[in-house]
Amino acid sequence: PNVVLRINASGEVCEWECESGSIIKREAESRGSVLEITCAFNGPKEHLYTISPESVPGAIESPTLQLISEVPLSGPFHYTMDEPNLGVLDMGYLEIENQERSELLEILKIDQNIRTHFNIPQRAGKMVQPWFKKKFQDAPEVLGHVTIYFPFYVEEVPENDLELCMETPGEFSVQVNGEQVDLTDQGWWVDKAIRRFVLPASMLKKGENILVQEFDFRDDLDLEALYLLGDFAVRLEGNRKILTPLPEKISTGDLTAQGFPFYSGRILYHVSLLENYAAMGKVMLEVPHYSAACIKVNPDQPDAGFIAWQPNTLDVTSALERSKKLTLELVLTRRNAFGPLHHYPFNTIRNGPFCLSA
Repeated sequence: PNVVLRINASGEVCEWECESGSIIKREAESRGSVLEITCAFNGPKEHLYTISPESVPGAIESPTLQLISEVPLSGPFHYTMDEPNLGVLDMGYLEIENQERSELLEILKIDQNIRTHFNIPQRAGKMVQPWFKKKFQDAPEVLGHVTIYFPFYVEEVPENDLELCMETPGEFSVQVNGEQVDLTDQGWWVDKAIRRFVLPASMLKKGENILVQEFDFRDDLDLEALYLLGDFAVRLEGNRKILTPLPEKISTGDLTAQGFPFYSGRILYHVSLLENYAAMGKVMLEVPHYSAACIKVNPDQPDAGFIAWQPNTLDVTSALERSKKLTLELVLTRRNAFGPLHHYPFNTIRNGPFCLSA
C-alpha cells in the first residue's frame, strides 16, 4: 500500500537502494515547509531517503516503467543439487529385551517408551544434562538390550552406494536386511556429531527393507533419527518412505512432492528462455512465493543477484543480454531434514520442543 511521508524539510529527495547501491532521484511535493514523499511498502520493504540542498552526485533519474508482457516460467527444468538427496528414518518398531514389538513409533516416542519401561526420567528441558552427569556422577549402568527396526521401501535399487548417517555410532550395531553394516567413519554430514558410513547398494532389495539398530540402553544414551544419503528420490505414502529414481527434470511448486521431501541443501533450476527478452527493454524476474531461505540468481556470475525479501523481484536485464539462460539457486533450510516433521499444522509461526513429536 502507498504511504505518504511528511517531513519538515526542503531540498532534493534521493532514495538510496541498499541492495544495489543505486541512488535515485525521487519526486516530492512541497507544501509550505513540509515535503510529502509517496512510497509503497510491500511486506518488509525498506526505503532510505536523503534530503539535501542539491542533488546527490551519482544520482540517476527515476525510471518510468511500463509493463509490456508477463512470461510465466513453470518448467519443467533441468536441475542440479549440491548434496545427495536425503531420506529420514525416524519411524520404527521397538523391541525391548526380546519382548513383543511395538507399533510403528516416532524415534522420540521410542525413547520415551524405553525410559518408561526402565522407570527412569524422560528427556526434557528440566533434566540433568548428560554432560553434567558424565562429569559429576558415576557412569550409568546398562539397563537392558534394545532393538529398533526401521522400515523403508525401494522401488528401484540405486546404481551407486548410499551413505548412512547417525550420531554416536560407537553405541550401536546396524544391519540392513540381515547384513552387518561396516561402521568405518567417512567423515561428518552437516554437523560434526553426525557421522557418515557407506551403505552398499547391494544390501538393498526391491520392496520392503529393514534397517536394524541394536544397542545396550543406558540413561545417558540419546536416540536420534537416522539418515540415508544417495542418488535417489523419495516418495511418501503415509508413513512409508519409498526410494525411487531421481526425476530427470523438476517444475516450480512443491519440491517435496517431486522426490525431495527431506532434502535440505541447495538446488539449482536451469531455466532456458525462448526469446531474447533483454532486447525488449528492462527484464524483471519475480518469484512470488518460495519457502527457501533465499534465491541466488546466476550464482556463478560476477553480477549474481539475490532474492530474499518482498517484493521478490530482481533486474536480470544484463544477465539476459549475455545469455538466454538463467540459473536460480534455491538455498533451502534444514527444516525438512531435522524437523519438526510430524507436527500439525506443518507451517507454524514458531517452533518449540512441543512441535518435535506428534
